[in-house]
Amino acid sequence: MLKCLPWSTYTRFGILLLALMGCSNEDSLEQPIQFVSPPNFGEPTYDFSANPITSEGFALGKALFFDPILSIDSTISCASCHMQTSAFAHTGHRLSHGVFDGLTKRNAPALQNLAWTKDFSWIGGIKRLDRFAILPIEHPHEMGDKMYRVVAKLKRATRYLPMYRRAFQDTITIANTLKALSQFQLMMVSNQSKYDAVSAGRDQFSTTEQRGHALFQKHCVQCHSGARFTNDAFAKNGIESINKNEQGRYEITGIAKDKNAFRVPSLRNVERTRPYMHDGQIRTLAGVIDFYANSSSLKIKLSDQDQLDLVAFLKTLTDYTFINHEMFKN
Repeated sequence: MLKCLPWSTYTRFGILLLALMGCSNEDSLEQPIQFVSPPNFGEPTYDFSANPITSEGFALGKALFFDPILSIDSTISCASCHMQTSAFAHTGHRLSHGVFDGLTKRNAPALQNLAWTKDFSWIGGIKRLDRFAILPIEHPHEMGDKMYRVVAKLKRATRYLPMYRRAFQDTITIANTLKALSQFQLMMVSNQSKYDAVSAGRDQFSTTEQRGHALFQKHCVQCHSGARFTNDAFAKNGIESINKNEQGRYEITGIAKDKNAFRVPSLRNVERTRPYMHDGQIRTLAGVIDFYANSSSLKIKLSDQDQLDLVAFLKTLTDYTFINHEMFKN
């Protein structure tokens, strides 16, 4: 069911939903879960008609998201690299860790507001959320398995068949597994930061936050635009990759101008998604601002106070309701 409701309604409903769920993802839910589309985000690009979100589908997707059974050695789950307190990014590690102590070549991006995303991963190439999970599940340095083997394991795990029956009135299949994961991730809507409260007239910026906002409008909105703070484009971030074999979006397009181009990430919850850049080589938010203030290729004239002000503004994009919401906790 797709409905547009005030976010406060969603927050209250999420708490109600948790109470109805009790302690188990496998319990049948009596109330329908509702996706909330913030009016300033525009129309979602996700096709909800092909995969309507239900409380049962959400519960199944949540169980799968936290279950390491999706990896070849049952050590890595989706949540291993996408942690709620980091806006479902991977903090504390420059590169994401996979099975058999392997390392990926990029840092796991945040999972938020995916219903509006048109092209997934740091370099794109995957147009549908319902197909995106195949990439980490089958990547040899991430979860290292194959979807057909994952389905076989899920069929052997007795807890899952009743959940698939309730969610899809169907058996355990690759398509249903991917749809359930999408339903859980689609509910990761973040739009309750201090910035949003200020925009709605419910709060005010401090003096330094206000100065930072003005600087952001002057220097940053070309790429980090709109209510989601991204233009959904692919661009060169001015930093030299640590991995000398990194090609960026060129791996997908084969077009020379796309070498070392990467997705422009949303800056929502950016305070929580460290380390930064596609390969996690900048550890702090202040370090990112300093890089752009001193980069030879993308130099932006910023005083020390300007840099402090920008960091202060970016911290207003942290959505504590989202990163602490009970409905996403295992």
